[in-house]
Amino acid sequence: MKFFLFKIISFLFTIIILVIPFEIAIFFSKDFLFSENNLNEIFSTDANNYYWLNNIQADSLIILGGSSTVRNGLSCNVLNEITSNNFKHANIAYNARDPIQTYFIIKNLNIKIHTIFFALDQWIFSKRYYKHRNSYMYLDFNLFEIILYSIEHDNRAFLKRYFNFLSIIKNKKEDKKHKIPNDFGSVSIEKNPINFHNDIDNWFQIEKYGWSTLQFTYLKKIEKLCEEKNIILELFITPKRSDLAHNYSSKFVKIHGEYISRLGDLNMNIPIFGKFFLPNKIDNKYHFVDAVHLNADGQKKFSNIFYELRQEKKGKLSHLSDWFNFDE
Repeated sequence: MKFFLFKIISFLFTIIILVIPFEIAIFFSKDFLFSENNLNEIFSTDANNYYWLNNIQADSLIILGGSSTVRNGLSCNVLNEITSNNFKHANIAYNARDPIQTYFIIKNLNIKIHTIFFALDQWIFSKRYYKHRNSYMYLDFNLFEIILYSIEHDNRAFLKRYFNFLSIIKNKKEDKKHKIPNDFGSVSIEKNPINFHNDIDNWFQIEKYGWSTLQFTYLKKIEKLCEEKNIILELFITPKRSDLAHNYSSKFVKIHGEYISRLGDLNMNIPIFGKFFLPNKIDNKYHFVDAVHLNADGQKKFSNIFYELRQEKKGKLSHLSDWFNFDE
């Protein structure tokens, strides 16, 4: 028994000896680790995946940005059919894509862009979502958060954290994609709907990991970058299934209030349109594959609605009630 306890104590002591120097170094290196120049080294080559944008023949290029709700929720082919021939749409949204990665893609694209429509999905702005993107973001956790995260979500979190710190990983992928995708980057989902499970709390976990200040910072940087490049920027909200929208609007008032407050602190003077719930326009049964993603029919439907919404008078970032309307 004493030998067993000795082994346990020795193991824990070894772990502590290894962890403390790393954590001290990470703590005092934060400004460098997340400086724009350093992040650009890490994310800049992501723009190579969109080199095909240079091959689009159009007088004006419209970019759709955001996460999977945009990648799967809007069809560029549909939008290009109903838009003037002078304009072409292209989709650079991707699964769990955040403002940080979007910013560096736009920054490193050497093309003329007329307008960028960027979708807001609240959970993308939480640290909880770091598992779904470049593991370099694990360096943004503090020690308590990374311990908890390694227990709850990723048992290799410490390994990835220190590997990134030691190597300051750069994305060395230099090959450029020249071929224009069939739907200019949009992808439709062809599968049967699944039931909505009431686990939206797990998407945020703000009380454990907090908001990602970096995501809000880079949303503001997108606005400034667009001003510098003379690009029109507008924000929008993609539709969600009504059960999720009701659940969110009733149970997450505090989280949404915090989210809106953080957006408000950015002082972004740009329009926003769309709502979480579009009754009589998007149907739960026929247009969704799950709580947040539209199927192929829903994608076509929302593409037409999206075009109509952006022609209408748009609002500004404001309080909870403006995002929902269950009475239409």
